[in-house]
Amino acid sequence: MALPAPICLITTGEDDLLPVVESLLGAGARWLQLRAKGIADRDLYRRGARLAALVAAAGGVLTVNDRADLAAALGAGLHLGQDDL
Repeated sequence: MALPAPICLITTGEDDLLPVVESLLGAGARWLQLRAKGIADRDLYRRGARLAALVAAAGGVLTVNDRADLAAALGAGLHLGQDDL
């Protein structure tokens, strides 16, 4: 089953979600947003790096929620909500 485009998948990047992310990328998803609030910087970077590798291998785009520093470190896009400026 192919996914309709464009579709943005939003994930916390937790370890148990990686197989789901891989399946969705395999089904054609190409845009993933990392949205993980309230976790330590080191854990967030670790999750982001794993997701960035998966998304890049699928030819997709990773967007990071709220964290310009992490987005820059991962070569990802940035999502800022109305109250995040």
